[in-house]
Amino acid sequence: MDTELTVVVVLVVLAVIAGVALIAMQGRRRRHEQQRIEAAEHRYDAEIRSASARRREAEANEQAARARQDREVADERRAAADRIDPDRTDPDRPTRDPDPAPHTDEPRSGAEQSGTGWHGPSASGGFPAVDPAKREPAVPSQRTGEHDRDQREPDEDPHNRPVRALTDRLLRRHG
Repeated sequence: MDTELTVVVVLVVLAVIAGVALIAMQGRRRRHEQQRIEAAEHRYDAEIRSASARRREAEANEQAARARQDREVADERRAAADRIDPDRTDPDRPTRDPDPAPHTDEPRSGAEQSGTGWHGPSASGGFPAVDPAKREPAVPSQRTGEHDRDQREPDEDPHNRPVRALTDRLLRRHG
């Protein structure tokens, strides 16, 4: 009976080992299948992102082409304006101002401040807007509301408050 018991124990142990091996193989198969599904989802997401990126890239290229066309039209119009402008007497003068600082709201450094910046016909009539010695406007400015025809205070107009607040913030930042 001792031999029979040993044989039964060995068979049970072998059956348990075989069962554990089968369960482990099934678990591994399930994990691999889940990994395959996850990889397929990642590939699908990557394909969608890639298509979206290609579409945005094409839109950006199209927008850049339109910007180039707009720039060319602007250059042509600038050249036409230069040809017909009676105040433009020197044909060798460049069509673009080499110093972009007068066209921005950024203050120039002390050595560069000549006060000869062009501020457009509506704001200053083509005259320098700032006297370098005084540092105050030489002509009424549309930004400060000094151009009001009926001479009302800018704060009285409820539509002028957001503009006035923005102007004050910009002046504080750059002033």
